[in-house]
Amino acid sequence: MMSVVLLAMAVGATQGASGVPEGTISLTAQSGPGGEMRCSAMDGAVGGRWCVSMAQAALSPLVLTHDGKQVGRWTPPEGDETFEVVPAVLPLEGGSALVIARSTRQVMYSGGGGRIITQHVILVEQGGQGTATRVLSLPAVSGLMIRACFAETDIVKRAGACHDTYSMFGFLSFGRPSGEMPVIRFKAEASSYPRGVSRDKDSLARPPLRKADLVWDPDRACTYTRAFHFDPVEMRYLPDAPLPDCSQYLDD
Repeated sequence: MMSVVLLAMAVGATQGASGVPEGTISLTAQSGPGGEMRCSAMDGAVGGRWCVSMAQAALSPLVLTHDGKQVGRWTPPEGDETFEVVPAVLPLEGGSALVIARSTRQVMYSGGGGRIITQHVILVEQGGQGTATRVLSLPAVSGLMIRACFAETDIVKRAGACHDTYSMFGFLSFGRPSGEMPVIRFKAEASSYPRGVSRDKDSLARPPLRKADLVWDPDRACTYTRAFHFDPVEMRYLPDAPLPDCSQYLDD
């Protein structure tokens, strides 16, 4: 089971967390002082050269520059998460831009564990003297594995599937800015293994598993799409409909 979880998380890390979201400008690695720097091409197609950098040390700020001049910086909150930049930028009117950071939280259980990666959209406003605000946070990748066998009889009852596994991927895409802020679309895909498990119920209280149960089970409630629109009063993106409760994929 561990190899299945790691494979699923690797796919998600590539598609949901590391990939450049549709509608943004891809940035490539560049040498720079103080940490990882990603920059746009120097062809003038995006109104100058945009660069995003973020050192590996805890609480290191995300710094956005345009043609060598700092536009603004955002410092992540204190906590047990590690942050890194996503190699993408979306320039806005007036010299502002949207950039993306992702945070990773490791989760440990007795006989299991996993990680939860969250993607954060940061609005960096040039007209606001370098003000940077987190305007949206959504899941990128979640992979959790929880022990379900504690005796030889459990192994038989579980048909050898001795871990409950929960997986969720999230994908962002950005519309073309119409006015000041673009629409952000989000697609989530969630599933669990084996079929029928839930973190709200005792797996060993269920009937014995059959071979037909040893499959990934799509979660229809947590497989969804939403459009997010910017609210200038609240200074954040709001969904066009309430989000479902997907805490079994996102809570420790």
